[in-house]
Order: sequence, then structure tokens, then C-alpha cells
Amino acid sequence: MTLKSDEAENSKIDFFVNGVIFYCKSVKYDLFVFKMFHNETEAGWENRGEELQNKIEDYLESHPEERYQEIVESFSEELHQNQITYPSIHRESLVITIYNSLEAHLNELCRIISESINNRIKLKDLNGRGIERAFLYLTKVGGFDLSRMGTELA
Repeated sequence: MTLKSDEAENSKIDFFVNGVIFYCKSVKYDLFVFKMFHNETEAGWENRGEELQNKIEDYLESHPEERYQEIVESFSEELHQNQITYPSIHRESLVITIYNSLEAHLNELCRIISESINNRIKLKDLNGRGIERAFLYLTKVGGFDLSRMGTELA
């Protein structure tokens, strides 16, 4: 994010004094934590899948061939949950959590910018909600040029 050139000259925003630089590092760390959580959780599903496969193989080796179908079917629900259901719930939850975190961080950034420029217009004074309202605030009140982000903001 950059300030529009004509507003940058007259701006009172000092990203070191107001803490935006440090806040951005904190947000980056939060994203890193989400990534590590995701990777660890996915590895857990993979390990559990291997354990289930080994368990099935052990059962198959110790039982006659005519029971193979029954043995595999007895593990089908557990395999489906481990390979499909649980990872899907995890991934969908993570997307929602990251989106919620982004909204909270953008709202906090708007608050910091508002204090930095001593503007009477607050985020809550603008129409809209969530991330869209925060982007509106950053462009209209904060003077940030977010055009390089293209259609990602739409």
C-alpha cells in the first residue's frame, strides 16, 4: 500500500511513529502461525491415514481372504472422515478464520491511520461493512492507493 503522491507530501503519517511498521510485522507473524497450524494439521491427517492403512493391512494379513471385503468396509467410515470430512472442515474453518483475522487487522489499521492523521471521520462513519469498508476508509480517508491490487479488492 502506498500513499497517493499528492497526499503523501502533505500527509502526517509516519509509519514508524504510529507503529504501522510493527503492526504489519505482527500481522505477518499471525499469517505465519496460520500457515504452521495448517501444515501441522494436514500432516496429522496424513499420519493418521498411514496408521489406518497399516491397521487395515495388519487385519488383512491375519484374516482369510473371504473376510477382506468386510474388513475394508468396516474401516470405510473412518477412512472417509480422515481423508475427506475432517480435512474439509479444517480447511473451510481456516479460510473463515483468516478472512475474519484480515477484517480485524484492517479495522485496526484504519484506527491507527485515523489517529495518525487526526481525522474526525472514523471507520464506523462510512457506509458498508467489513473488509470492503476498511478498504474504502484506507483509500478515501487514509489516502492509500490500492489500485495496484486490481480486482482482488472487488
